[in-house]
Amino acid sequence: MVNRGWAVLIVSMLCGGCGNSAQEVEDHRQQWLATHPEAYVVEICGTGFAGGCSLDAVSGGQVVAARSGFRGGVFKDVEPGSDEPITALFDRATRAAHSDDCDLESLEFDSKYFYVSNYYCRGDEEGSGETVKCFQPDTVDLALCPE
Repeated sequence: MVNRGWAVLIVSMLCGGCGNSAQEVEDHRQQWLATHPEAYVVEICGTGFAGGCSLDAVSGGQVVAARSGFRGGVFKDVEPGSDEPITALFDRATRAAHSDDCDLESLEFDSKYFYVSNYYCRGDEEGSGETVKCFQPDTVDLALCPE
């Protein structure tokens, strides 16, 4: 069985016309995997057409608490998802970099932990992307990221 990292690397190598964005995402993913904190809180908000936010506390690679809502609005407790949020963010940024329907206008990474901090994809009609509004390492206290 091929592990996930190798599968992404192989897809990146096969995508000669995708530019360097897909490889840049994969390079940063590997740096994240090597340096990420054991516990953290992250707020990720959609941009453009997708505007909701998720606030997740992660410990040992598992989401232990979660809230969702809209920036400036009311956040509600939700059942923690099974996907680790930064890994899922890398997956979505990789899909955007490979998409024929996307002009990847923005792709940024955190300088300390190397996660995708922002990406924006301009499509035919509506653009969308995601941005990390808050990242707090070494904690699972959701209150450290203001909603």
